[in-house]
Amino acid sequence: MDPQFRLQPETVFEAFENAGIPLEQIAGSDTSVFAGAFFRDHHDSLIRDPENLPRYFMTGNGAAMATNRLSHFFDLKGPSITVDTGCSTALAALHLACQSLRTGDTRMSVVGGANVMLNPDIFLSRDGKSYAFDSRANG
Repeated sequence: MDPQFRLQPETVFEAFENAGIPLEQIAGSDTSVFAGAFFRDHHDSLIRDPENLPRYFMTGNGAAMATNRLSHFFDLKGPSITVDTGCSTALAALHLACQSLRTGDTRMSVVGGANVMLNPDIFLSRDGKSYAFDSRANG
């Protein structure tokens, strides 16, 4: 399972616990789940060796499963949507949750975002520094 998805049930449980909301209170409720999922490093690492893909490759690594797994695990019946808008993906998930609350589609929302970069293949800089909008940028 993708590490960023593996962290979610624990952090959502802790969020409910810290808010003083018993799990019995939310089970079966119209609570929605919105999450941002951008990088797919774990997925991309696995498909480099197609002969040895795990049996549950799609359900353990598919971005849509990020929210669906949480909805199933906590028995949440509201909208369950994973979004990918690049670097703004967690903020986009929060925006959708706010809209869902404002329109009355749901009375409570769980929102999350994770960015676990396992490979230096994509946006990592060679020297480990960020030079946004600078000629020294190298990642």
